[in-house]
Amino acid sequence: MANDATVYNLKYLLEQEYPRLKQLASYMVAVNNEYALPGDNLHERDEIAIIPPVSGG
Repeated sequence: MANDATVYNLKYLLEQEYPRLKQLASYMVAVNNEYALPGDNLHERDEIAIIPPVSGG
């Protein structure tokens, strides 16, 4: 990924490639086993996880 890659950029690109992601109420992104914020930077060897919304009861 480019040096200016962020979680926000990643979500944007994923939603362009997989439009149904936009239909989810929310989904989280984790980077290297920690929840990430939209402005967090991404690096080439980061491990990314997409976490769908969950509910329990």
